[in-house]
Amino acid sequence: MEELLTVKAKLKHQRHRIVILIMVLSIFLSACTETEKPMPEIPAPVLQSVEINTNYLASHYYSLSQKKVITSHQISEWDLQLCSQNDKYYIHLNTAKNMRIARYNGKFSDTMHPLNSVKWQMDMIADGKVITGMGNWGDFSFTNPKSYGYTYLVDLGYYTAGNELGYRKIEIIGCTNNQYIIKFGLLNDPLGDTLKIDKKSGFNNVFVLLESKAKVVEVEPPSAKWDLLFTQYGLSSQVKVDGKISDTVFSFTDMILLNNAGRQIYCDSIKSFDNITFWDAEKYTYSSAIDFIGNKWRFYNSSSGQYEVSIRNVYIVKTSDNHIYKIQIRSVDKNAAGITKIEFMVINL
Repeated sequence: MEELLTVKAKLKHQRHRIVILIMVLSIFLSACTETEKPMPEIPAPVLQSVEINTNYLASHYYSLSQKKVITSHQISEWDLQLCSQNDKYYIHLNTAKNMRIARYNGKFSDTMHPLNSVKWQMDMIADGKVITGMGNWGDFSFTNPKSYGYTYLVDLGYYTAGNELGYRKIEIIGCTNNQYIIKFGLLNDPLGDTLKIDKKSGFNNVFVLLESKAKVVEVEPPSAKWDLLFTQYGLSSQVKVDGKISDTVFSFTDMILLNNAGRQIYCDSIKSFDNITFWDAEKYTYSSAIDFIGNKWRFYNSSSGQYEVSIRNVYIVKTSDNHIYKIQIRSVDKNAAGITKIEFMVINL
């Protein structure tokens, strides 16, 4: 009898332990199978706007990740743009001021006269690159380029016809240890001044203003911080007759330029803005042309007498860290003199 009671007690104790174990497992499984929180919704794209105002702020550096303009500048703030990348040494002009350059067949110490017959050159965009009017000022095959010793006559251009900004002469002494050395001066100054300009790590370019004393000025943000440049640009192109260059035409235009340092771009004119997905963007063949958007994003409608945008074009920008953005320009307003208002949509895929 006592053995029977002992067995029953043991069975009761085991059942009690099993019940407790089932309760613990139930709690554990309940916690594990708790309904997952829904994925956060991707916010709808917001309508962005940029105003290019040639009388005020005409260059705007735009960040796709921040969805805003991070810095803006006037046309008048710089004259020369010196490439800051390690293996490039090109020097470009501020074409929005109608600047020109000519190689002078003489010495820097000569007194120059701008009305003398010289062959003026302008920067132009060709094959997705800016071709400098200065050309190669030295032998770039060396780590420290060897200067050819050319003297250049620089026309500082104008903002409005009849208000010319004058002339300067420059000579590129060389670029040693990532430092440009430039001699510059007024046309009647036999000696001139010398300016040393450091290449800036993490920047595409450094900028120089040629006033009575040349100086380095802050214009472009670090390369990693911006993606698109909305700007007024002096567009120079060649006129060919029977396959030969007969003339060069120059016009001012509103440009959207790509920061192609680690970025690529594509245009989808088939799918709508809303229907383009990340998986679509992974299949595109991208370009690194800085003028891929250029001034082709709008056209003049002679029937309405207004500029209009190509709403079928959706631009896809792929960054070096594999972020992909789609952009669609929605409207353009050029009714006010010297002002272009651009509205566009941006979303991160």
